[in-house]
Amino acid sequence: MSAPGVAETLLLAIVERGPALTPQQRQGTVCLWCPTVLRPGDGIDIRDGRTAERDWWPHACKPCYANNLRSVATYADWNDHLLGCTACHRHAPCSTAGSLRAAHIQARRRIGRPAVWCMNCLSIMRPDELWQPHLWQSHRGAELSYRHTGTCRRAGRRVSGLQA
Repeated sequence: MSAPGVAETLLLAIVERGPALTPQQRQGTVCLWCPTVLRPGDGIDIRDGRTAERDWWPHACKPCYANNLRSVATYADWNDHLLGCTACHRHAPCSTAGSLRAAHIQARRRIGRPAVWCMNCLSIMRPDELWQPHLWQSHRGAELSYRHTGTCRRAGRRVSGLQA
């Protein structure tokens, strides 16, 4: 499992750049991911004190928070494994990578996001294709993306080794 707090930090990164929030979502009175109305003290503060914006108080209902956190945590665990596994660097993914991948795909389905696309060729990748997470830093912060393992079909170029 990834280090404590990593998944929460990554979750915050994807919320900040998500679709435009309604005023109610910015104020924390409606869940970020569903229409559940949140009363004071209900829900989970996504910011967790990590930003100083006064007009941004996003909260999530407990089921949405748990499901979205699971999606990000499975992504981080899979990415961390790929970075440290010699077998995954040298040839086809090991059984552990396969289990982590399956857990991530299931977590994405649970939050209604089954499709992923390759950051290199921008094609949607099927669950039966070989692809992997690609966590990287942009000028905006952490970026959670995916890419083909091996050669991108449309881009026609080989994906270099595993990176973070």
